[in-house]
Amino acid sequence: MIKPVLSCFFILFSGVCFSQGVYTITWKKEGDSWTGTASDPKGSTIEFEKIPQNKQLEIYLSASKADIEALKVKVEGDTFIDVKGFLKEKEDDLMLEVVPKGDKPVKMQIGENPKHIAYPYEFELMLKAIKEPVKLNIGETNLKALKNEAEPCELPNILAGIVTTPSNESPRDCAFYQSKMDQCNVIIAIDASSFVSGRSQLYRKSCCSKDNKKECNSCGCKKGIWVGDYVKIYLENFNPYRYEATIAAQEVDAQFDKAKALFEQSGKEQKSGGADAVGYTGDNTCLLKKYAHAAIQLKAYIDFVKNNTQPEYQVLEANKASILVNLANAHLTGTDIGVVIANLDASGKTNLKAEIELAQFFPALRAELLMLTYVVEGTILPIKVRSFDKLEFTVTLKDRTSKNVLSTRIYEYLIKGGLKVDQSFGVVFHKIRNQEFDLRSLTEKETTYAKTSTGEIIKKWNSTEDSISSITDVDKREIIQAESPDKYSIGASTLTHLYYRTCLFNRVRLGLGPEVGLSADVYPETAIRYLAGFGLSFYDGRHRISLDAGWAFGKYKVLGNGQENGTKLIGKDAQPTLVDRTGRSFYFGISYNIPLIKNDTQNEK
Repeated sequence: MIKPVLSCFFILFSGVCFSQGVYTITWKKEGDSWTGTASDPKGSTIEFEKIPQNKQLEIYLSASKADIEALKVKVEGDTFIDVKGFLKEKEDDLMLEVVPKGDKPVKMQIGENPKHIAYPYEFELMLKAIKEPVKLNIGETNLKALKNEAEPCELPNILAGIVTTPSNESPRDCAFYQSKMDQCNVIIAIDASSFVSGRSQLYRKSCCSKDNKKECNSCGCKKGIWVGDYVKIYLENFNPYRYEATIAAQEVDAQFDKAKALFEQSGKEQKSGGADAVGYTGDNTCLLKKYAHAAIQLKAYIDFVKNNTQPEYQVLEANKASILVNLANAHLTGTDIGVVIANLDASGKTNLKAEIELAQFFPALRAELLMLTYVVEGTILPIKVRSFDKLEFTVTLKDRTSKNVLSTRIYEYLIKGGLKVDQSFGVVFHKIRNQEFDLRSLTEKETTYAKTSTGEIIKKWNSTEDSISSITDVDKREIIQAESPDKYSIGASTLTHLYYRTCLFNRVRLGLGPEVGLSADVYPETAIRYLAGFGLSFYDGRHRISLDAGWAFGKYKVLGNGQENGTKLIGKDAQPTLVDRTGRSFYFGISYNIPLIKNDTQNEK
């Protein structure tokens, strides 16, 4: 045997091109001896004995036909035939093709010569200038060993790289839910897994886009929706194959029975092969085993997904993509299974009966893999948001087999927009109050003069002193400024509010609008006041507090008849004269709101 000493570089330099599935041999004289090299279909150099049976060969000779006396090859029956006439000129070399013919079984021939070339291949080159023939042996004498080494049937691991543990990734991006908003403008995605707290994410159509993820994830109130919105609910990280769910007393339809039916009817059309089987020259046995092995792995992973107690859609989607890549790398598309089966001979179909049955399920299993999902739409029709304080619905998870309730969660979402009427009770402060004063008792000397009948004091010698008739002590009360006047009146208030619902800091709903009501003053005196102003309400889904301000109107008493501070009233028990006045004052206060409409929640049941 002539050992190959030339490299692939020499072959490429000589202008030899590799065709798919063709083994190439270059035979060239160097000095007084002939040497050569062999390459596989990928262009890698291999040993001559590594060339397998029933593969197309192209043998290149660096010689001319004039130098060659004969080129003999061994055929079946241990005889040699001359194939010099089948040499073709190709650039500066001569080329001989050895091609497979037929399919059951495959035979190797040269040109139209009906003789079948015997394996391992034995060539003898007779040159006019050399007396002894140059021999070239191609192939392994131990056929079984060569088949195992040259064409090993490596079964693919299509589950390589998959993840089986939760990753707690962030919610799905906006673009996914944007494609689901044909019948709604808001989607609420609820985490329905059994290992997290049941968080949710709101997506609004006007904000969601592929290039606007930040705005989408924080559009408007984090848990706020608007009056007039159409809302759909999706369950994320929900395993519909293991659990059942009801939303607003409505069963969630996972539609996974379609995949089950597809699995039960799989492979029926492909059992008989068909026109696609004509001309198929692949290793049918190995490919069939790969399909069978892949079907077993797919079934195992599908069963794992359906029984997973910690479903997470990010992991599932990543694993599906990884499996599809692995299938593509293994050339397992599922479209050629019928072709592979049709090309098996009778013994192959008998010996590979189990593999055939498994392989026929591959297309349906691959289709079911694509249908696997942990994201399920929970509403058939969108929910129209009405003018309530909040939208509330209940999600109940049950075991699909035992029907036991695993968890029940109530979800509440504040509603923005629309007018709201509320009644509140609280306390107000204002400055409408009676004029405050103190009375100081005192005794003063009172002088009485002699008077004429007209009331004039009688004067003597132009002096009144001689007209004094008497001097007596008189009790009096002087009006003085109160030492500690009250600045504010305090009253118990009741107010009716009308406001428009807004939102603050993505968490608390605000209401700003006019208010009217009454105040029953309890300090410093009791009185009824009328209130008109504005209220700012804060609502967290449970309690509603209002900050109130405006004008208070009412009556109060002031000093009359010209009396004021410093006026002295005669008499031990004298009281000043008070008159009623009507006035107004700024008020402020705080109150607790109670809805006038008892049911302030839109319950979807």
